[in-house]
Amino acid sequence: MTGNLHLVTGGAGSGKSAYAEQLVTRIREERNRKGLSTSLIYLATMHRDNSAEFQKRLRRHLALRAGKGFATWEAENNLVRILSGIRQDQIILLEDLPNLLANEMYGPSALIPFDHEDAAALEETIARPILVAAEKSAALVAVTGEIFADDLPSDPSTRLYMDNLAHLHTILAAHARTFTEVVCGIPLCLR
Repeated sequence: MTGNLHLVTGGAGSGKSAYAEQLVTRIREERNRKGLSTSLIYLATMHRDNSAEFQKRLRRHLALRAGKGFATWEAENNLVRILSGIRQDQIILLEDLPNLLANEMYGPSALIPFDHEDAAALEETIARPILVAAEKSAALVAVTGEIFADDLPSDPSTRLYMDNLAHLHTILAAHARTFTEVVCGIPLCLR
Protein backbone atom coordinates (compact mmCIF):
# COMPACT_ATOMS: atom_id res chain seq x y z
CA MET A 1 0.00 0.00 0.00
CA THR A 2 1.23 3.48 -0.90
CA GLY A 3 0.23 5.87 1.87
CA ASN A 4 0.08 8.86 -0.42
CA LEU A 5 -2.11 7.45 -3.22
CA HIS A 6 -5.87 7.98 -3.20
CA LEU A 7 -8.06 6.55 -5.97
CA VAL A 8 -11.49 8.07 -6.69
CA THR A 9 -13.92 6.45 -9.13
CA GLY A 10 -17.51 6.84 -10.24
CA GLY A 11 -19.74 7.08 -13.27
CA ALA A 12 -20.10 10.09 -15.54
CA GLY A 13 -21.65 13.00 -13.64
CA SER A 14 -21.32 11.17 -10.30
CA GLY A 15 -19.51 13.99 -8.52
CA LYS A 16 -16.17 12.18 -8.44
CA SER A 17 -14.19 15.24 -9.58
CA ALA A 18 -15.75 17.47 -6.94
CA TYR A 19 -15.09 14.84 -4.28
CA ALA A 20 -11.45 14.48 -5.41
CA GLU A 21 -10.96 18.25 -5.12
CA GLN A 22 -12.50 18.18 -1.62
CA LEU A 23 -10.10 15.38 -0.68
CA VAL A 24 -7.12 17.38 -1.95
CA THR A 25 -8.32 20.39 0.04
CA ARG A 26 -8.64 18.29 3.23
CA ILE A 27 -5.13 16.89 2.78
CA ARG A 28 -3.76 20.41 2.27
CA GLU A 29 -5.58 21.67 5.38
CA GLU A 30 -4.15 18.79 7.46
CA ARG A 31 -0.65 19.66 6.26
CA ASN A 32 -1.23 23.36 6.98
CA ARG A 33 -2.26 22.54 10.56
CA LYS A 34 1.08 20.75 10.94
CA GLY A 35 2.91 23.80 9.59
CA LEU A 36 3.88 22.07 6.33
CA SER A 37 3.85 24.10 3.14
CA THR A 38 1.91 22.64 0.25
CA SER A 39 1.37 23.43 -3.39
CA LEU A 40 -1.45 21.98 -5.47
CA ILE A 41 -0.94 20.53 -8.94
CA TYR A 42 -3.87 19.78 -11.23
CA LEU A 43 -2.65 17.23 -13.75
CA ALA A 44 -5.02 17.58 -16.72
CA THR A 45 -4.99 14.56 -19.02
CA MET A 46 -7.77 15.46 -21.44
CA HIS A 47 -6.73 15.72 -25.08
CA ARG A 48 -7.23 19.33 -26.13
CA ASP A 49 -9.38 20.04 -29.14
CA ASN A 50 -11.63 22.85 -30.35
CA SER A 51 -14.94 21.03 -30.02
CA ALA A 52 -17.83 22.61 -28.16
CA GLU A 53 -17.98 19.58 -25.85
CA PHE A 54 -14.31 19.95 -24.89
CA GLN A 55 -14.71 23.68 -24.28
CA LYS A 56 -17.77 23.02 -22.09
CA ARG A 57 -15.93 20.40 -20.01
CA LEU A 58 -12.87 22.66 -19.74
CA ARG A 59 -14.97 25.60 -18.46
CA ARG A 60 -16.68 23.33 -15.93
CA HIS A 61 -13.39 22.00 -14.56
CA LEU A 62 -11.81 25.46 -14.45
CA ALA A 63 -14.84 26.76 -12.52
CA LEU A 64 -14.53 23.88 -10.03
CA ARG A 65 -10.86 24.75 -9.40
CA ALA A 66 -11.22 28.55 -9.42
CA GLY A 67 -9.63 30.21 -6.41
CA LYS A 68 -8.31 26.95 -4.94
CA GLY A 69 -4.64 27.57 -5.71
CA PHE A 70 -4.03 24.86 -8.30
CA ALA A 71 -1.18 25.11 -10.78
CA THR A 72 -2.32 23.28 -13.93
CA TRP A 73 0.03 20.89 -15.67
CA GLU A 74 -1.12 19.32 -18.92
CA ALA A 75 -0.32 15.64 -19.31
CA GLU A 76 -1.98 14.04 -22.29
CA ASN A 77 0.68 11.33 -22.12
CA ASN A 78 4.26 10.56 -21.05
CA LEU A 79 3.80 10.70 -17.28
CA VAL A 80 7.41 9.73 -16.65
CA ARG A 81 8.60 13.02 -18.13
CA ILE A 82 5.91 15.13 -16.48
CA LEU A 83 6.08 13.61 -13.01
CA SER A 84 9.87 13.31 -12.75
CA GLY A 85 10.20 16.61 -10.88
CA ILE A 86 7.53 16.02 -8.23
CA ARG A 87 8.42 17.29 -4.76
CA GLN A 88 7.40 16.24 -1.26
CA ASP A 89 5.43 19.45 -0.68
CA GLN A 90 3.11 18.92 -3.67
CA ILE A 91 -0.36 17.40 -3.75
CA ILE A 92 -1.31 16.17 -7.21
CA LEU A 93 -4.84 15.80 -8.53
CA LEU A 94 -4.68 13.61 -11.65
CA GLU A 95 -7.86 14.06 -13.72
CA ASP A 96 -8.39 11.44 -15.17
CA LEU A 97 -7.11 7.91 -15.84
CA PRO A 98 -9.54 6.96 -18.66
CA ASN A 99 -8.45 10.00 -20.69
CA LEU A 100 -4.79 9.30 -20.01
CA LEU A 101 -5.14 5.67 -21.07
CA ALA A 102 -6.99 6.65 -24.27
CA ASN A 103 -4.23 9.13 -25.09
CA GLU A 104 -1.54 6.53 -24.46
CA MET A 105 -3.31 3.92 -26.58
CA TYR A 106 -4.73 5.96 -29.45
CA GLY A 107 -3.10 9.40 -29.44
CA PRO A 108 -0.46 10.60 -31.89
CA SER A 109 2.33 9.92 -29.37
CA ALA A 110 0.84 6.68 -28.01
CA LEU A 111 3.20 4.52 -25.97
CA ILE A 112 0.91 1.52 -25.39
CA PRO A 113 0.15 -0.74 -28.37
CA PHE A 114 -3.57 -0.46 -29.09
CA ASP A 115 -3.83 -3.65 -31.09
CA HIS A 116 -2.78 -6.20 -28.47
CA GLU A 117 -2.61 -6.58 -24.71
CA ASP A 118 0.67 -5.41 -23.21
CA ALA A 119 0.47 -5.32 -19.42
CA ALA A 120 4.15 -4.45 -19.09
CA ALA A 121 3.75 -1.35 -21.27
CA LEU A 122 0.67 -0.32 -19.30
CA GLU A 123 2.48 -0.69 -15.99
CA GLU A 124 5.63 1.07 -17.19
CA THR A 125 3.84 3.93 -18.95
CA ILE A 126 1.05 4.75 -16.50
CA ALA A 127 1.01 2.73 -13.25
CA ARG A 128 4.67 3.00 -12.22
CA PRO A 129 4.95 6.79 -12.79
CA ILE A 130 1.78 7.30 -10.71
CA LEU A 131 3.05 5.08 -7.89
CA VAL A 132 6.48 6.76 -7.88
CA ALA A 133 4.92 10.24 -7.89
CA ALA A 134 2.59 9.23 -5.05
CA GLU A 135 5.62 8.20 -2.98
CA LYS A 136 7.58 11.36 -3.79
CA SER A 137 4.69 13.79 -3.23
CA ALA A 138 2.61 14.76 -0.20
CA ALA A 139 -0.31 12.97 -1.89
CA LEU A 140 -1.60 11.97 -5.31
CA VAL A 141 -5.35 11.76 -5.88
CA ALA A 142 -6.15 9.94 -9.12
CA VAL A 143 -9.65 10.23 -10.59
CA THR A 144 -10.90 7.39 -12.75
CA GLY A 145 -14.21 6.24 -14.15
CA GLU A 146 -16.55 3.30 -14.08
CA ILE A 147 -17.08 2.26 -17.67
CA PHE A 148 -17.64 -1.40 -16.89
CA ALA A 149 -21.38 -1.39 -16.10
CA ASP A 150 -22.51 -1.73 -19.70
CA ASP A 151 -22.30 -4.84 -21.85
CA LEU A 152 -18.89 -5.61 -23.27
CA PRO A 153 -18.50 -4.05 -26.71
CA SER A 154 -17.94 -6.27 -29.70
CA ASP A 155 -15.17 -4.03 -31.03
CA PRO A 156 -11.82 -5.63 -30.07
CA SER A 157 -10.07 -2.28 -29.68
CA THR A 158 -12.68 -0.99 -27.22
CA ARG A 159 -12.61 -4.28 -25.30
CA LEU A 160 -8.81 -4.01 -25.04
CA TYR A 161 -9.15 -0.43 -23.76
CA MET A 162 -11.61 -1.59 -21.09
CA ASP A 163 -9.34 -4.51 -20.14
CA ASN A 164 -6.38 -2.15 -19.84
CA LEU A 165 -8.35 0.27 -17.67
CA ALA A 166 -9.48 -2.59 -15.42
CA HIS A 167 -5.86 -3.78 -15.13
CA LEU A 168 -4.76 -0.26 -14.26
CA HIS A 169 -7.48 -0.03 -11.59
CA THR A 170 -6.32 -3.34 -10.12
CA ILE A 171 -2.70 -2.20 -9.87
CA LEU A 172 -3.49 1.20 -8.39
CA ALA A 173 -6.20 -0.03 -6.01
CA ALA A 174 -3.75 -2.56 -4.57
CA HIS A 175 -1.40 0.30 -3.64
CA ALA A 176 -3.92 2.99 -2.71
CA ARG A 177 -4.34 4.26 0.82
CA THR A 178 -7.98 5.02 0.04
CA PHE A 179 -10.23 3.89 -2.78
CA THR A 180 -13.56 5.70 -2.98
CA GLU A 181 -16.47 5.31 -5.35
CA VAL A 182 -18.73 8.35 -5.71
CA VAL A 183 -22.37 7.61 -6.52
CA CYS A 184 -24.75 10.55 -7.01
CA GLY A 185 -22.37 12.78 -5.06
CA ILE A 186 -22.12 10.33 -2.15
CA PRO A 187 -18.64 8.91 -1.45
CA LEU A 188 -18.56 5.19 -0.66
CA CYS A 189 -15.31 4.02 0.88
CA LEU A 190 -14.08 0.85 -0.84
CA ARG A 191 -10.83 0.95 1.14
